[in-house]
Amino acid sequence: MRQVVLLLFLLSGYANGYAFLCNGVDAEGQSEQDTCGVCDDTTATKWRNSYLQYWVSTTELPASLNASSWISLVNSCFASWNTVSGVHLTTNYSSDVVSPRSFGDDSEHHDVFWVNNDDEWMEYVGAAPDGILGVTLPPYACQTSSAKFRVIQDADLILNGTPTAGFKWQPECSRLSNSCQSIRSTLTHELGHFLGLGHPCVDSSSAIMCATAAYLVQYPLFDDQQGIRALYADGSSGAYATRCSSNTDCSASLQCHTQNGSKYCSHACTEDADCDNHLMCTSGFCEFPAGSALGAADLHEECSESPCDQGLICVGVNVASEPAYYCFEDCSESSACSKDRDTCRTLKNSKEEAIASKACIQVATATDERCGVIDNVPVVCPTGYSCSAEKCQQSTTGESLAATGGSSGGSSSSCASAGPPGALGMLLVALGILVPRRRKKC
Repeated sequence: MRQVVLLLFLLSGYANGYAFLCNGVDAEGQSEQDTCGVCDDTTATKWRNSYLQYWVSTTELPASLNASSWISLVNSCFASWNTVSGVHLTTNYSSDVVSPRSFGDDSEHHDVFWVNNDDEWMEYVGAAPDGILGVTLPPYACQTSSAKFRVIQDADLILNGTPTAGFKWQPECSRLSNSCQSIRSTLTHELGHFLGLGHPCVDSSSAIMCATAAYLVQYPLFDDQQGIRALYADGSSGAYATRCSSNTDCSASLQCHTQNGSKYCSHACTEDADCDNHLMCTSGFCEFPAGSALGAADLHEECSESPCDQGLICVGVNVASEPAYYCFEDCSESSACSKDRDTCRTLKNSKEEAIASKACIQVATATDERCGVIDNVPVVCPTGYSCSAEKCQQSTTGESLAATGGSSGGSSSSCASAGPPGALGMLLVALGILVPRRRKKC
C-alpha cells in the first residue's frame, strides 16, 4: 500500500501523465528540476528544428543482432515517436560510412551505439554498468530571447552490452521474464529522452517513459503520445513538410510529393522564395536541397542544433547582445565570397585567439549601418563595437566574431559548457533506464 500511495503522490504533481527533461522524476522517485524556471508544455526541452538527423554505430553489437537488423530496429523505434498522430517531427538516419561513437563531445553528431566494455562504460557514464540498461545524454540550454523554450543542443544514446551487466538482449521480449531484456522497449524509452521527454513516474505500465519500462511496453502509450505531441505539435493535419502516404494525408493546398523515395506534403513553386523550412524550388516543386539531409541548415540559418549544409560553416556571432549561431560560407581555402558585402573574416576561438577557419560575414560600419538579423542576413559589428537595439555601439567586449561553432569537449558536471564554443552554459542530464530489483520490468 505504501508504494501505491507514493506513486499516486508523484503523479499528482503533474497535470498530465507525461514529463519533460526539466520536470521528471528519477528511478528513486526524486523530483528532477533544473534552474531555468517554469517547465511546462510551452517552455519544456525540445529540439529547435523539427528535422533531426542521427547516426548509428554498428560496432560492438550483442549476439542477437547483426548490423542491418540493428539499424532497422533503431529506425523503427524512432518512427514509433515521429509517426504519432498530430506530431510534426522528422528523424533521419545518416548512412555515412563513418560510425561515430561520441557521447557528449561532438554536438554535430547525435549518436546511438552499444558499449560492451566495462572501462568504456565507466568513462562515459561514471557509474558501474550493473543494473543500467541504457543511458541518454541530452545537454540543453535555458530559454533565451530567441527561444522561449529550453533547446536541446545534442543527444547521444548508449545501450549496455557489458559483461558485468550480463543482460540477455533480444530485439523484443514477448513475455515477462528475467532472461530477456527488450532492445525495442529500452531503446524506445531512451529515444523519448533523446527527443525531450523525462520520467513521469517510476514503476508503472501506463507509459514507456516511466523510469523502469515494462517488458511488454514496446511502443509509446497514450501518456507518452500526449507528451511528444506537447513538444512537437502539428497544428494541422497534413502540414507542410510532414510525412504522407497520399494526397489525402495533406491539407487541401498541398500535395504528397516524392523525393528520393521519401514522401512529404509540399507544393508547386516558381522560385526558392515560394518555399521555406529549408526547402528549395527544384523542377517546379519545393524539395529538400540535393545532397543534404533533412534538417541541414542553409546559408544564414541558425545552426546551434542542426549541422550546416555542404560548403557552409557554423559560426558564433553577437548580433543582439548575446551569442547566436548561423551558417556562413566557408572561405578557408579561398578569400572569395559569393554574396555582395560579405567579407572573408578570420575567426577566433573563445580565448580570442585567431584560428585557421574563415567565413564570409557581413560587417556593419560603426556609424551608419544597422546590425542584427537584417532581411534574414546576420550583420555583425566591427571590432570594438557591440550590437544593441540594432545599432553598433562602442563596447569593451572586443571582437564581435566570437568563435567558430564546431564541437567542443563535453563534461560530466551538472552545469557545463557543451556544444558550440561561447554558448551559454548548458544542463547536462544523463538519463538512464534501470532494471528494478523485483525484476518485473526492464
